[in-house]
Amino acid sequence: MQLKFRVKNFFFGHKMLHIHLIFLLLTLSPSLSIVIDCTYDYYDWRTEASEILTPIVTDYSCIADVKGIIVYKVVTELYGVHAFEKENKDVKIVQISNQNLLKMPRELELFFPNIEGFFINFCNLSSINKEDLQPYKKLKYFSVRNNLFTRIEGNLFQFSPKLQFVSFGYNKIGEIGNFLLDKLNYLQIASFIKNKCIDRIAINDTSAIGQIKKNFVEKCNLK
Repeated sequence: MQLKFRVKNFFFGHKMLHIHLIFLLLTLSPSLSIVIDCTYDYYDWRTEASEILTPIVTDYSCIADVKGIIVYKVVTELYGVHAFEKENKDVKIVQISNQNLLKMPRELELFFPNIEGFFINFCNLSSINKEDLQPYKKLKYFSVRNNLFTRIEGNLFQFSPKLQFVSFGYNKIGEIGNFLLDKLNYLQIASFIKNKCIDRIAINDTSAIGQIKKNFVEKCNLK
């Protein structure tokens, strides 16, 4: 919405000033929040690991179009038409791609209480912390490939012990906390390919995951 303000005949001292002010504003809600428009579909997280272009039908998902002021974190509105006999509680995956989303959306759990996976790729993300992930106790899949990360804190997954798949591929990461993958006892796939300090992937291989952890210490040690 465009609001136009015109102030005429404003006196300052003995001089009359004609001031024309034009403000381009969004409506109140988007200006203070994130609004998400969902296309509900089915998505297979395993396509992320294998980079298959055509997903296999599995998990019910929100493929999100993000609207509003994207430097603000809180999601306050959600739109979209569910598939037959589906509702918000059935959504397991949130996928956001090719958007200028500078921060991880917060409070999505208020709409989708059973989220198991985030795939936020090609979105210019550059920072994330453990508090962003804390509400998602069921989180199994987490991908933020092809973003702008340069460092990852070692405690990022403190509240995400059920993770099976993580991907930080194709970022610019030069520093990673040594303990990032510790205590992830269900981890099957970890991808850190094409980063500044690491170019490795592990798929169902505990020794390869061990090599990634070693790489953290030797080449990615967070200052």
